[in-house]
Formats: sequence, structure tokens, C-alpha cells
Amino acid sequence: MAGVTFEDIKQQRTKPARARSTTPSPQNLEMAPVSTKLVSPAALDRSHRRLPAQAMRKLPFEDNMELTLGRRLTDPFFQDLNHDARFYISYFNHNVCKDFVIYDLPQQNPFRDLIPLATQHPVLLNIIIANSALNMANASQQSTARAFSLSPQLGPNPSTIPQLRFSPTSQSSGWYKDALVAKHRALRFLTAVLNDVDSTGIDIALGSVLLFTEFELADSGIKDWRLHMHGARALINSVKEPYTLQYANMSSLRRRLIANCLVYDVLSSTLARPETSGPPQCSSMMIRSSLQYAEVNNYLSFPAVLLERVLVTAQLSQAVQDTFPAKSITSDQEQQIVSLLDAAQSFDAREWASTLQSISPHGDLESRIHVASAHKAAVCIYISRVLRLLSPIAEVPDDLELLVSDIVHHLSFVTSSSELFKATSWPTFVAGADTRDLEQQAWAMARLRELWACLPCTMGYVRSAMEILGAIWHKRDSAMGGITHTGDWIQDLQVLEIDLMIA
Repeated sequence: MAGVTFEDIKQQRTKPARARSTTPSPQNLEMAPVSTKLVSPAALDRSHRRLPAQAMRKLPFEDNMELTLGRRLTDPFFQDLNHDARFYISYFNHNVCKDFVIYDLPQQNPFRDLIPLATQHPVLLNIIIANSALNMANASQQSTARAFSLSPQLGPNPSTIPQLRFSPTSQSSGWYKDALVAKHRALRFLTAVLNDVDSTGIDIALGSVLLFTEFELADSGIKDWRLHMHGARALINSVKEPYTLQYANMSSLRRRLIANCLVYDVLSSTLARPETSGPPQCSSMMIRSSLQYAEVNNYLSFPAVLLERVLVTAQLSQAVQDTFPAKSITSDQEQQIVSLLDAAQSFDAREWASTLQSISPHGDLESRIHVASAHKAAVCIYISRVLRLLSPIAEVPDDLELLVSDIVHHLSFVTSSSELFKATSWPTFVAGADTRDLEQQAWAMARLRELWACLPCTMGYVRSAMEILGAIWHKRDSAMGGITHTGDWIQDLQVLEIDLMIA
């Protein structure tokens, strides 16, 4: 996918296909085999018995297993799929879907809502299988990750950062190969979907692109996710409903898909290189409504008002850097960013969390307060760094280490046993990137290791985040000639030309 744009995908020519039956089957869905070497049910059974205990407890594959969506794998809905496909769908349903939301409740998970559509849409079927297989490969590495997370001698030195790679002889290699094969099949089908969104349906296209993004995050979190974000933007911009109907009249599935895409799109603007494609060209009302809709059960639990501040800051930063050759900030732009920082500083996490309790599926007031407070501190650090980068003489908080300490303090209350633990990677990275304190750096690395060890869906981008933190610290420590490093890790990321998304 490197070097390929969203428009390139749409314009690719597909080979003429022979006439196919309209009835889904393993043949016309091109699902048999999942990998170049068919994995037998018995082999899958033996393999899953060697998974960590946590994965084993929740790895249903029996044909009579009832799905949360109210179907059994033996009913006509699934019977035309081969056993491997049904196995991966079951694993996706029981293991993968729950990681994409805070609380996995009936009719509250858009990823599970996509499963019934899979047998009619090969792109969905294959990208679901790809995510499932990759998650299994990552889960099989959890014991290795836990060993690193429990190693106290591993400090922030870049040379001690674990390099997780899939060995051809490892248990995970078969699942990882299945993941790549299914992903490339899905890419082939995606071309046809994007060329005919009107007949396929915007939900199928958006759901597929969102799952491609999830795959890239679980795999590495670098580069390829950006192509899918371009696709999501184009699809959201093509939606006419927000302009002709009230946004509230959208289907819940579409609202959730758009909301998830927009949350990712905003966060992707913070750590990746600037680009000219910009955010979705939809109304500010739709963006605000989508981000507020995501607050309830999107696994990041990111307050919408803070995400809006991040989005506008990133847009202003992009506008300044697009001013060639001067690349200088105007007084109006500087004042806008100062106002954004003031607004972020005045955010009341307790009030936000209290208001959310009326619609939150569970009573989680204190956890929401701590996560929101960590996000607030991280957003203030981010805006301060952008302002200092664009206007070195601008007045910003003198001691950002106090904000780092706020993040450390609040996240100490959000342990790995909490459903909101998965929401803490972005503030953890920001704290680690900004601090010069070795103890705080060690804390950030330890927490990222714990995320890596506990959540297979985070392994890719968390591993990349750990490596990049090491590079930032090394660059800072290697400043030559007695010149004090500016501490501008945002500029460091741009110099390193790393397209990183941390979610």
C-alpha cells in the first residue's frame, strides 16, 4: 500500500470475473482456504490450547457456539463458510470486538454489527478474518510481552526496548500469514466497493475502511493507516445525510462508524507528519456531534471538547507550515492557539464525567474523571508544544513537568483491571515524550509495556510508540556541543518522518 493513494485504489482496474452465483459460498467468496496451507480444525484446537490462559478462556470455536448477535455458527447464515472462516468469525465476535469499545454490550458495538453483513460482502469477511488472525498472532505473544513488562531492570534506554518480531517457526506465524493473506484479499475487494459505493452502501465501505485502520494499528501503527484515513475522509465527505437530514436521524451503525473514524482522524493529526489532505470537509456541528457520540463507548473515552481543541490546533499548525517559504505564524493564529490552550486548561473533568453518567452503561465516575484529567493534561502539553514550536516567544506554561506529573497521578488509578485501561496510551506517550525526568520516562515505558502485554489490539502501535520514545530520548540525550535540546518532540517526530498513530 505504500505510495498508493485513496484515488489510486478507486481507479485500479479489476479483471473481468466469471459469472458467480448470488448465493454466498466458500468459492464465490474466495474464502477457501484462508491461508495457502489449510489449517485444520484440529490444528486450530491444538494451537489455541497453547495460548495464554486469558486467551484460552475466551477462544470459542465449536460449531454450535452461539454468537452474541443471536446466531449459531451452524445456522444457514454461516453454513456456506468453511470451518476456518467460521472459526475466525467466532474469535472476532468473542475476542476482538470487545477491545474496540469500553463496554461490550448488545447493540452497542458497531464492529459486531458488521458481522451479519460479512457473508454478503467479501471485503468485510476478509478484513474481519484478517483482524481476527492478527489478534490471535498477537495474543500468542502475550507471554513474551508480560516477561518484558515484569522486568524491572528495563529502563528507558532505547537499547532495552523489546523488538517483537514474528519468527517463521513461531506459533504465531501461521495466524500472521492468514492475517496478511486475508488483508490482501480484502484490499482487492475494496477496489470494487470504493468504485461503486452507491450500490454497495456507505456503511459497508466505512466499516471496511475502519477495520483496515484497526488492522494497521494492531500491526504497527505506522504509515499505512494514513491511506485508510484518507479513504474514511472521502467517504464521510460523500455522505449527504448530514446536509439534508438531522444527524440524529442516521442509523446507529452509521453514527458509530463515522464517530470512530473522526476520533481516529483527530488523533492521527497530533503525532504524524503534517499533510495537505486535511480533515473531513463536513460541518462543525457534525464533527462535534460525532465526537460527543463517541464519548460514551468509544474505547478512548476522550472528551469531545478536548478533541475539538486538538483538531483546531493541528489545523492551525498545518496552515502555518503551508505558508511557504515564510512558515511564520500570524498574531491572529497565535492568539487562536493561546485561546485553545486556555479553553483546555479550564476543562472540568469532574463535571464532564458526572454529565456522562446518565448515559454511560456503567457507574464509572471516578475512572472517567481520572482518564479525562489525564487527557486534559496531555492536550495542554500538546497545544503548548505546538505553540512553542510555531512561536518560540509565545507565553506557555513554564513547567510542563507538572502536567506530566498530573498524567502519572491520574493514570495510577486506572489499572489494567479497569475497562478504561485501554484508553490511556495517548496521554502515556505524550507524558513520556515530554518529560526529562528519568523516573517519569521509566513509568511511561513500563505502562506501555503493560498495555502491550494485556491488549493484543494495541501491540502494533504500542510497540512502535516504545521504539519512538527511545529515539526521542536518545536524540535529546545526544545533543552536541553543549546546546540544550529544545525538548520539541513534535518537531522530532516530523524530522524522523514517522507517521505514527497512537489511539
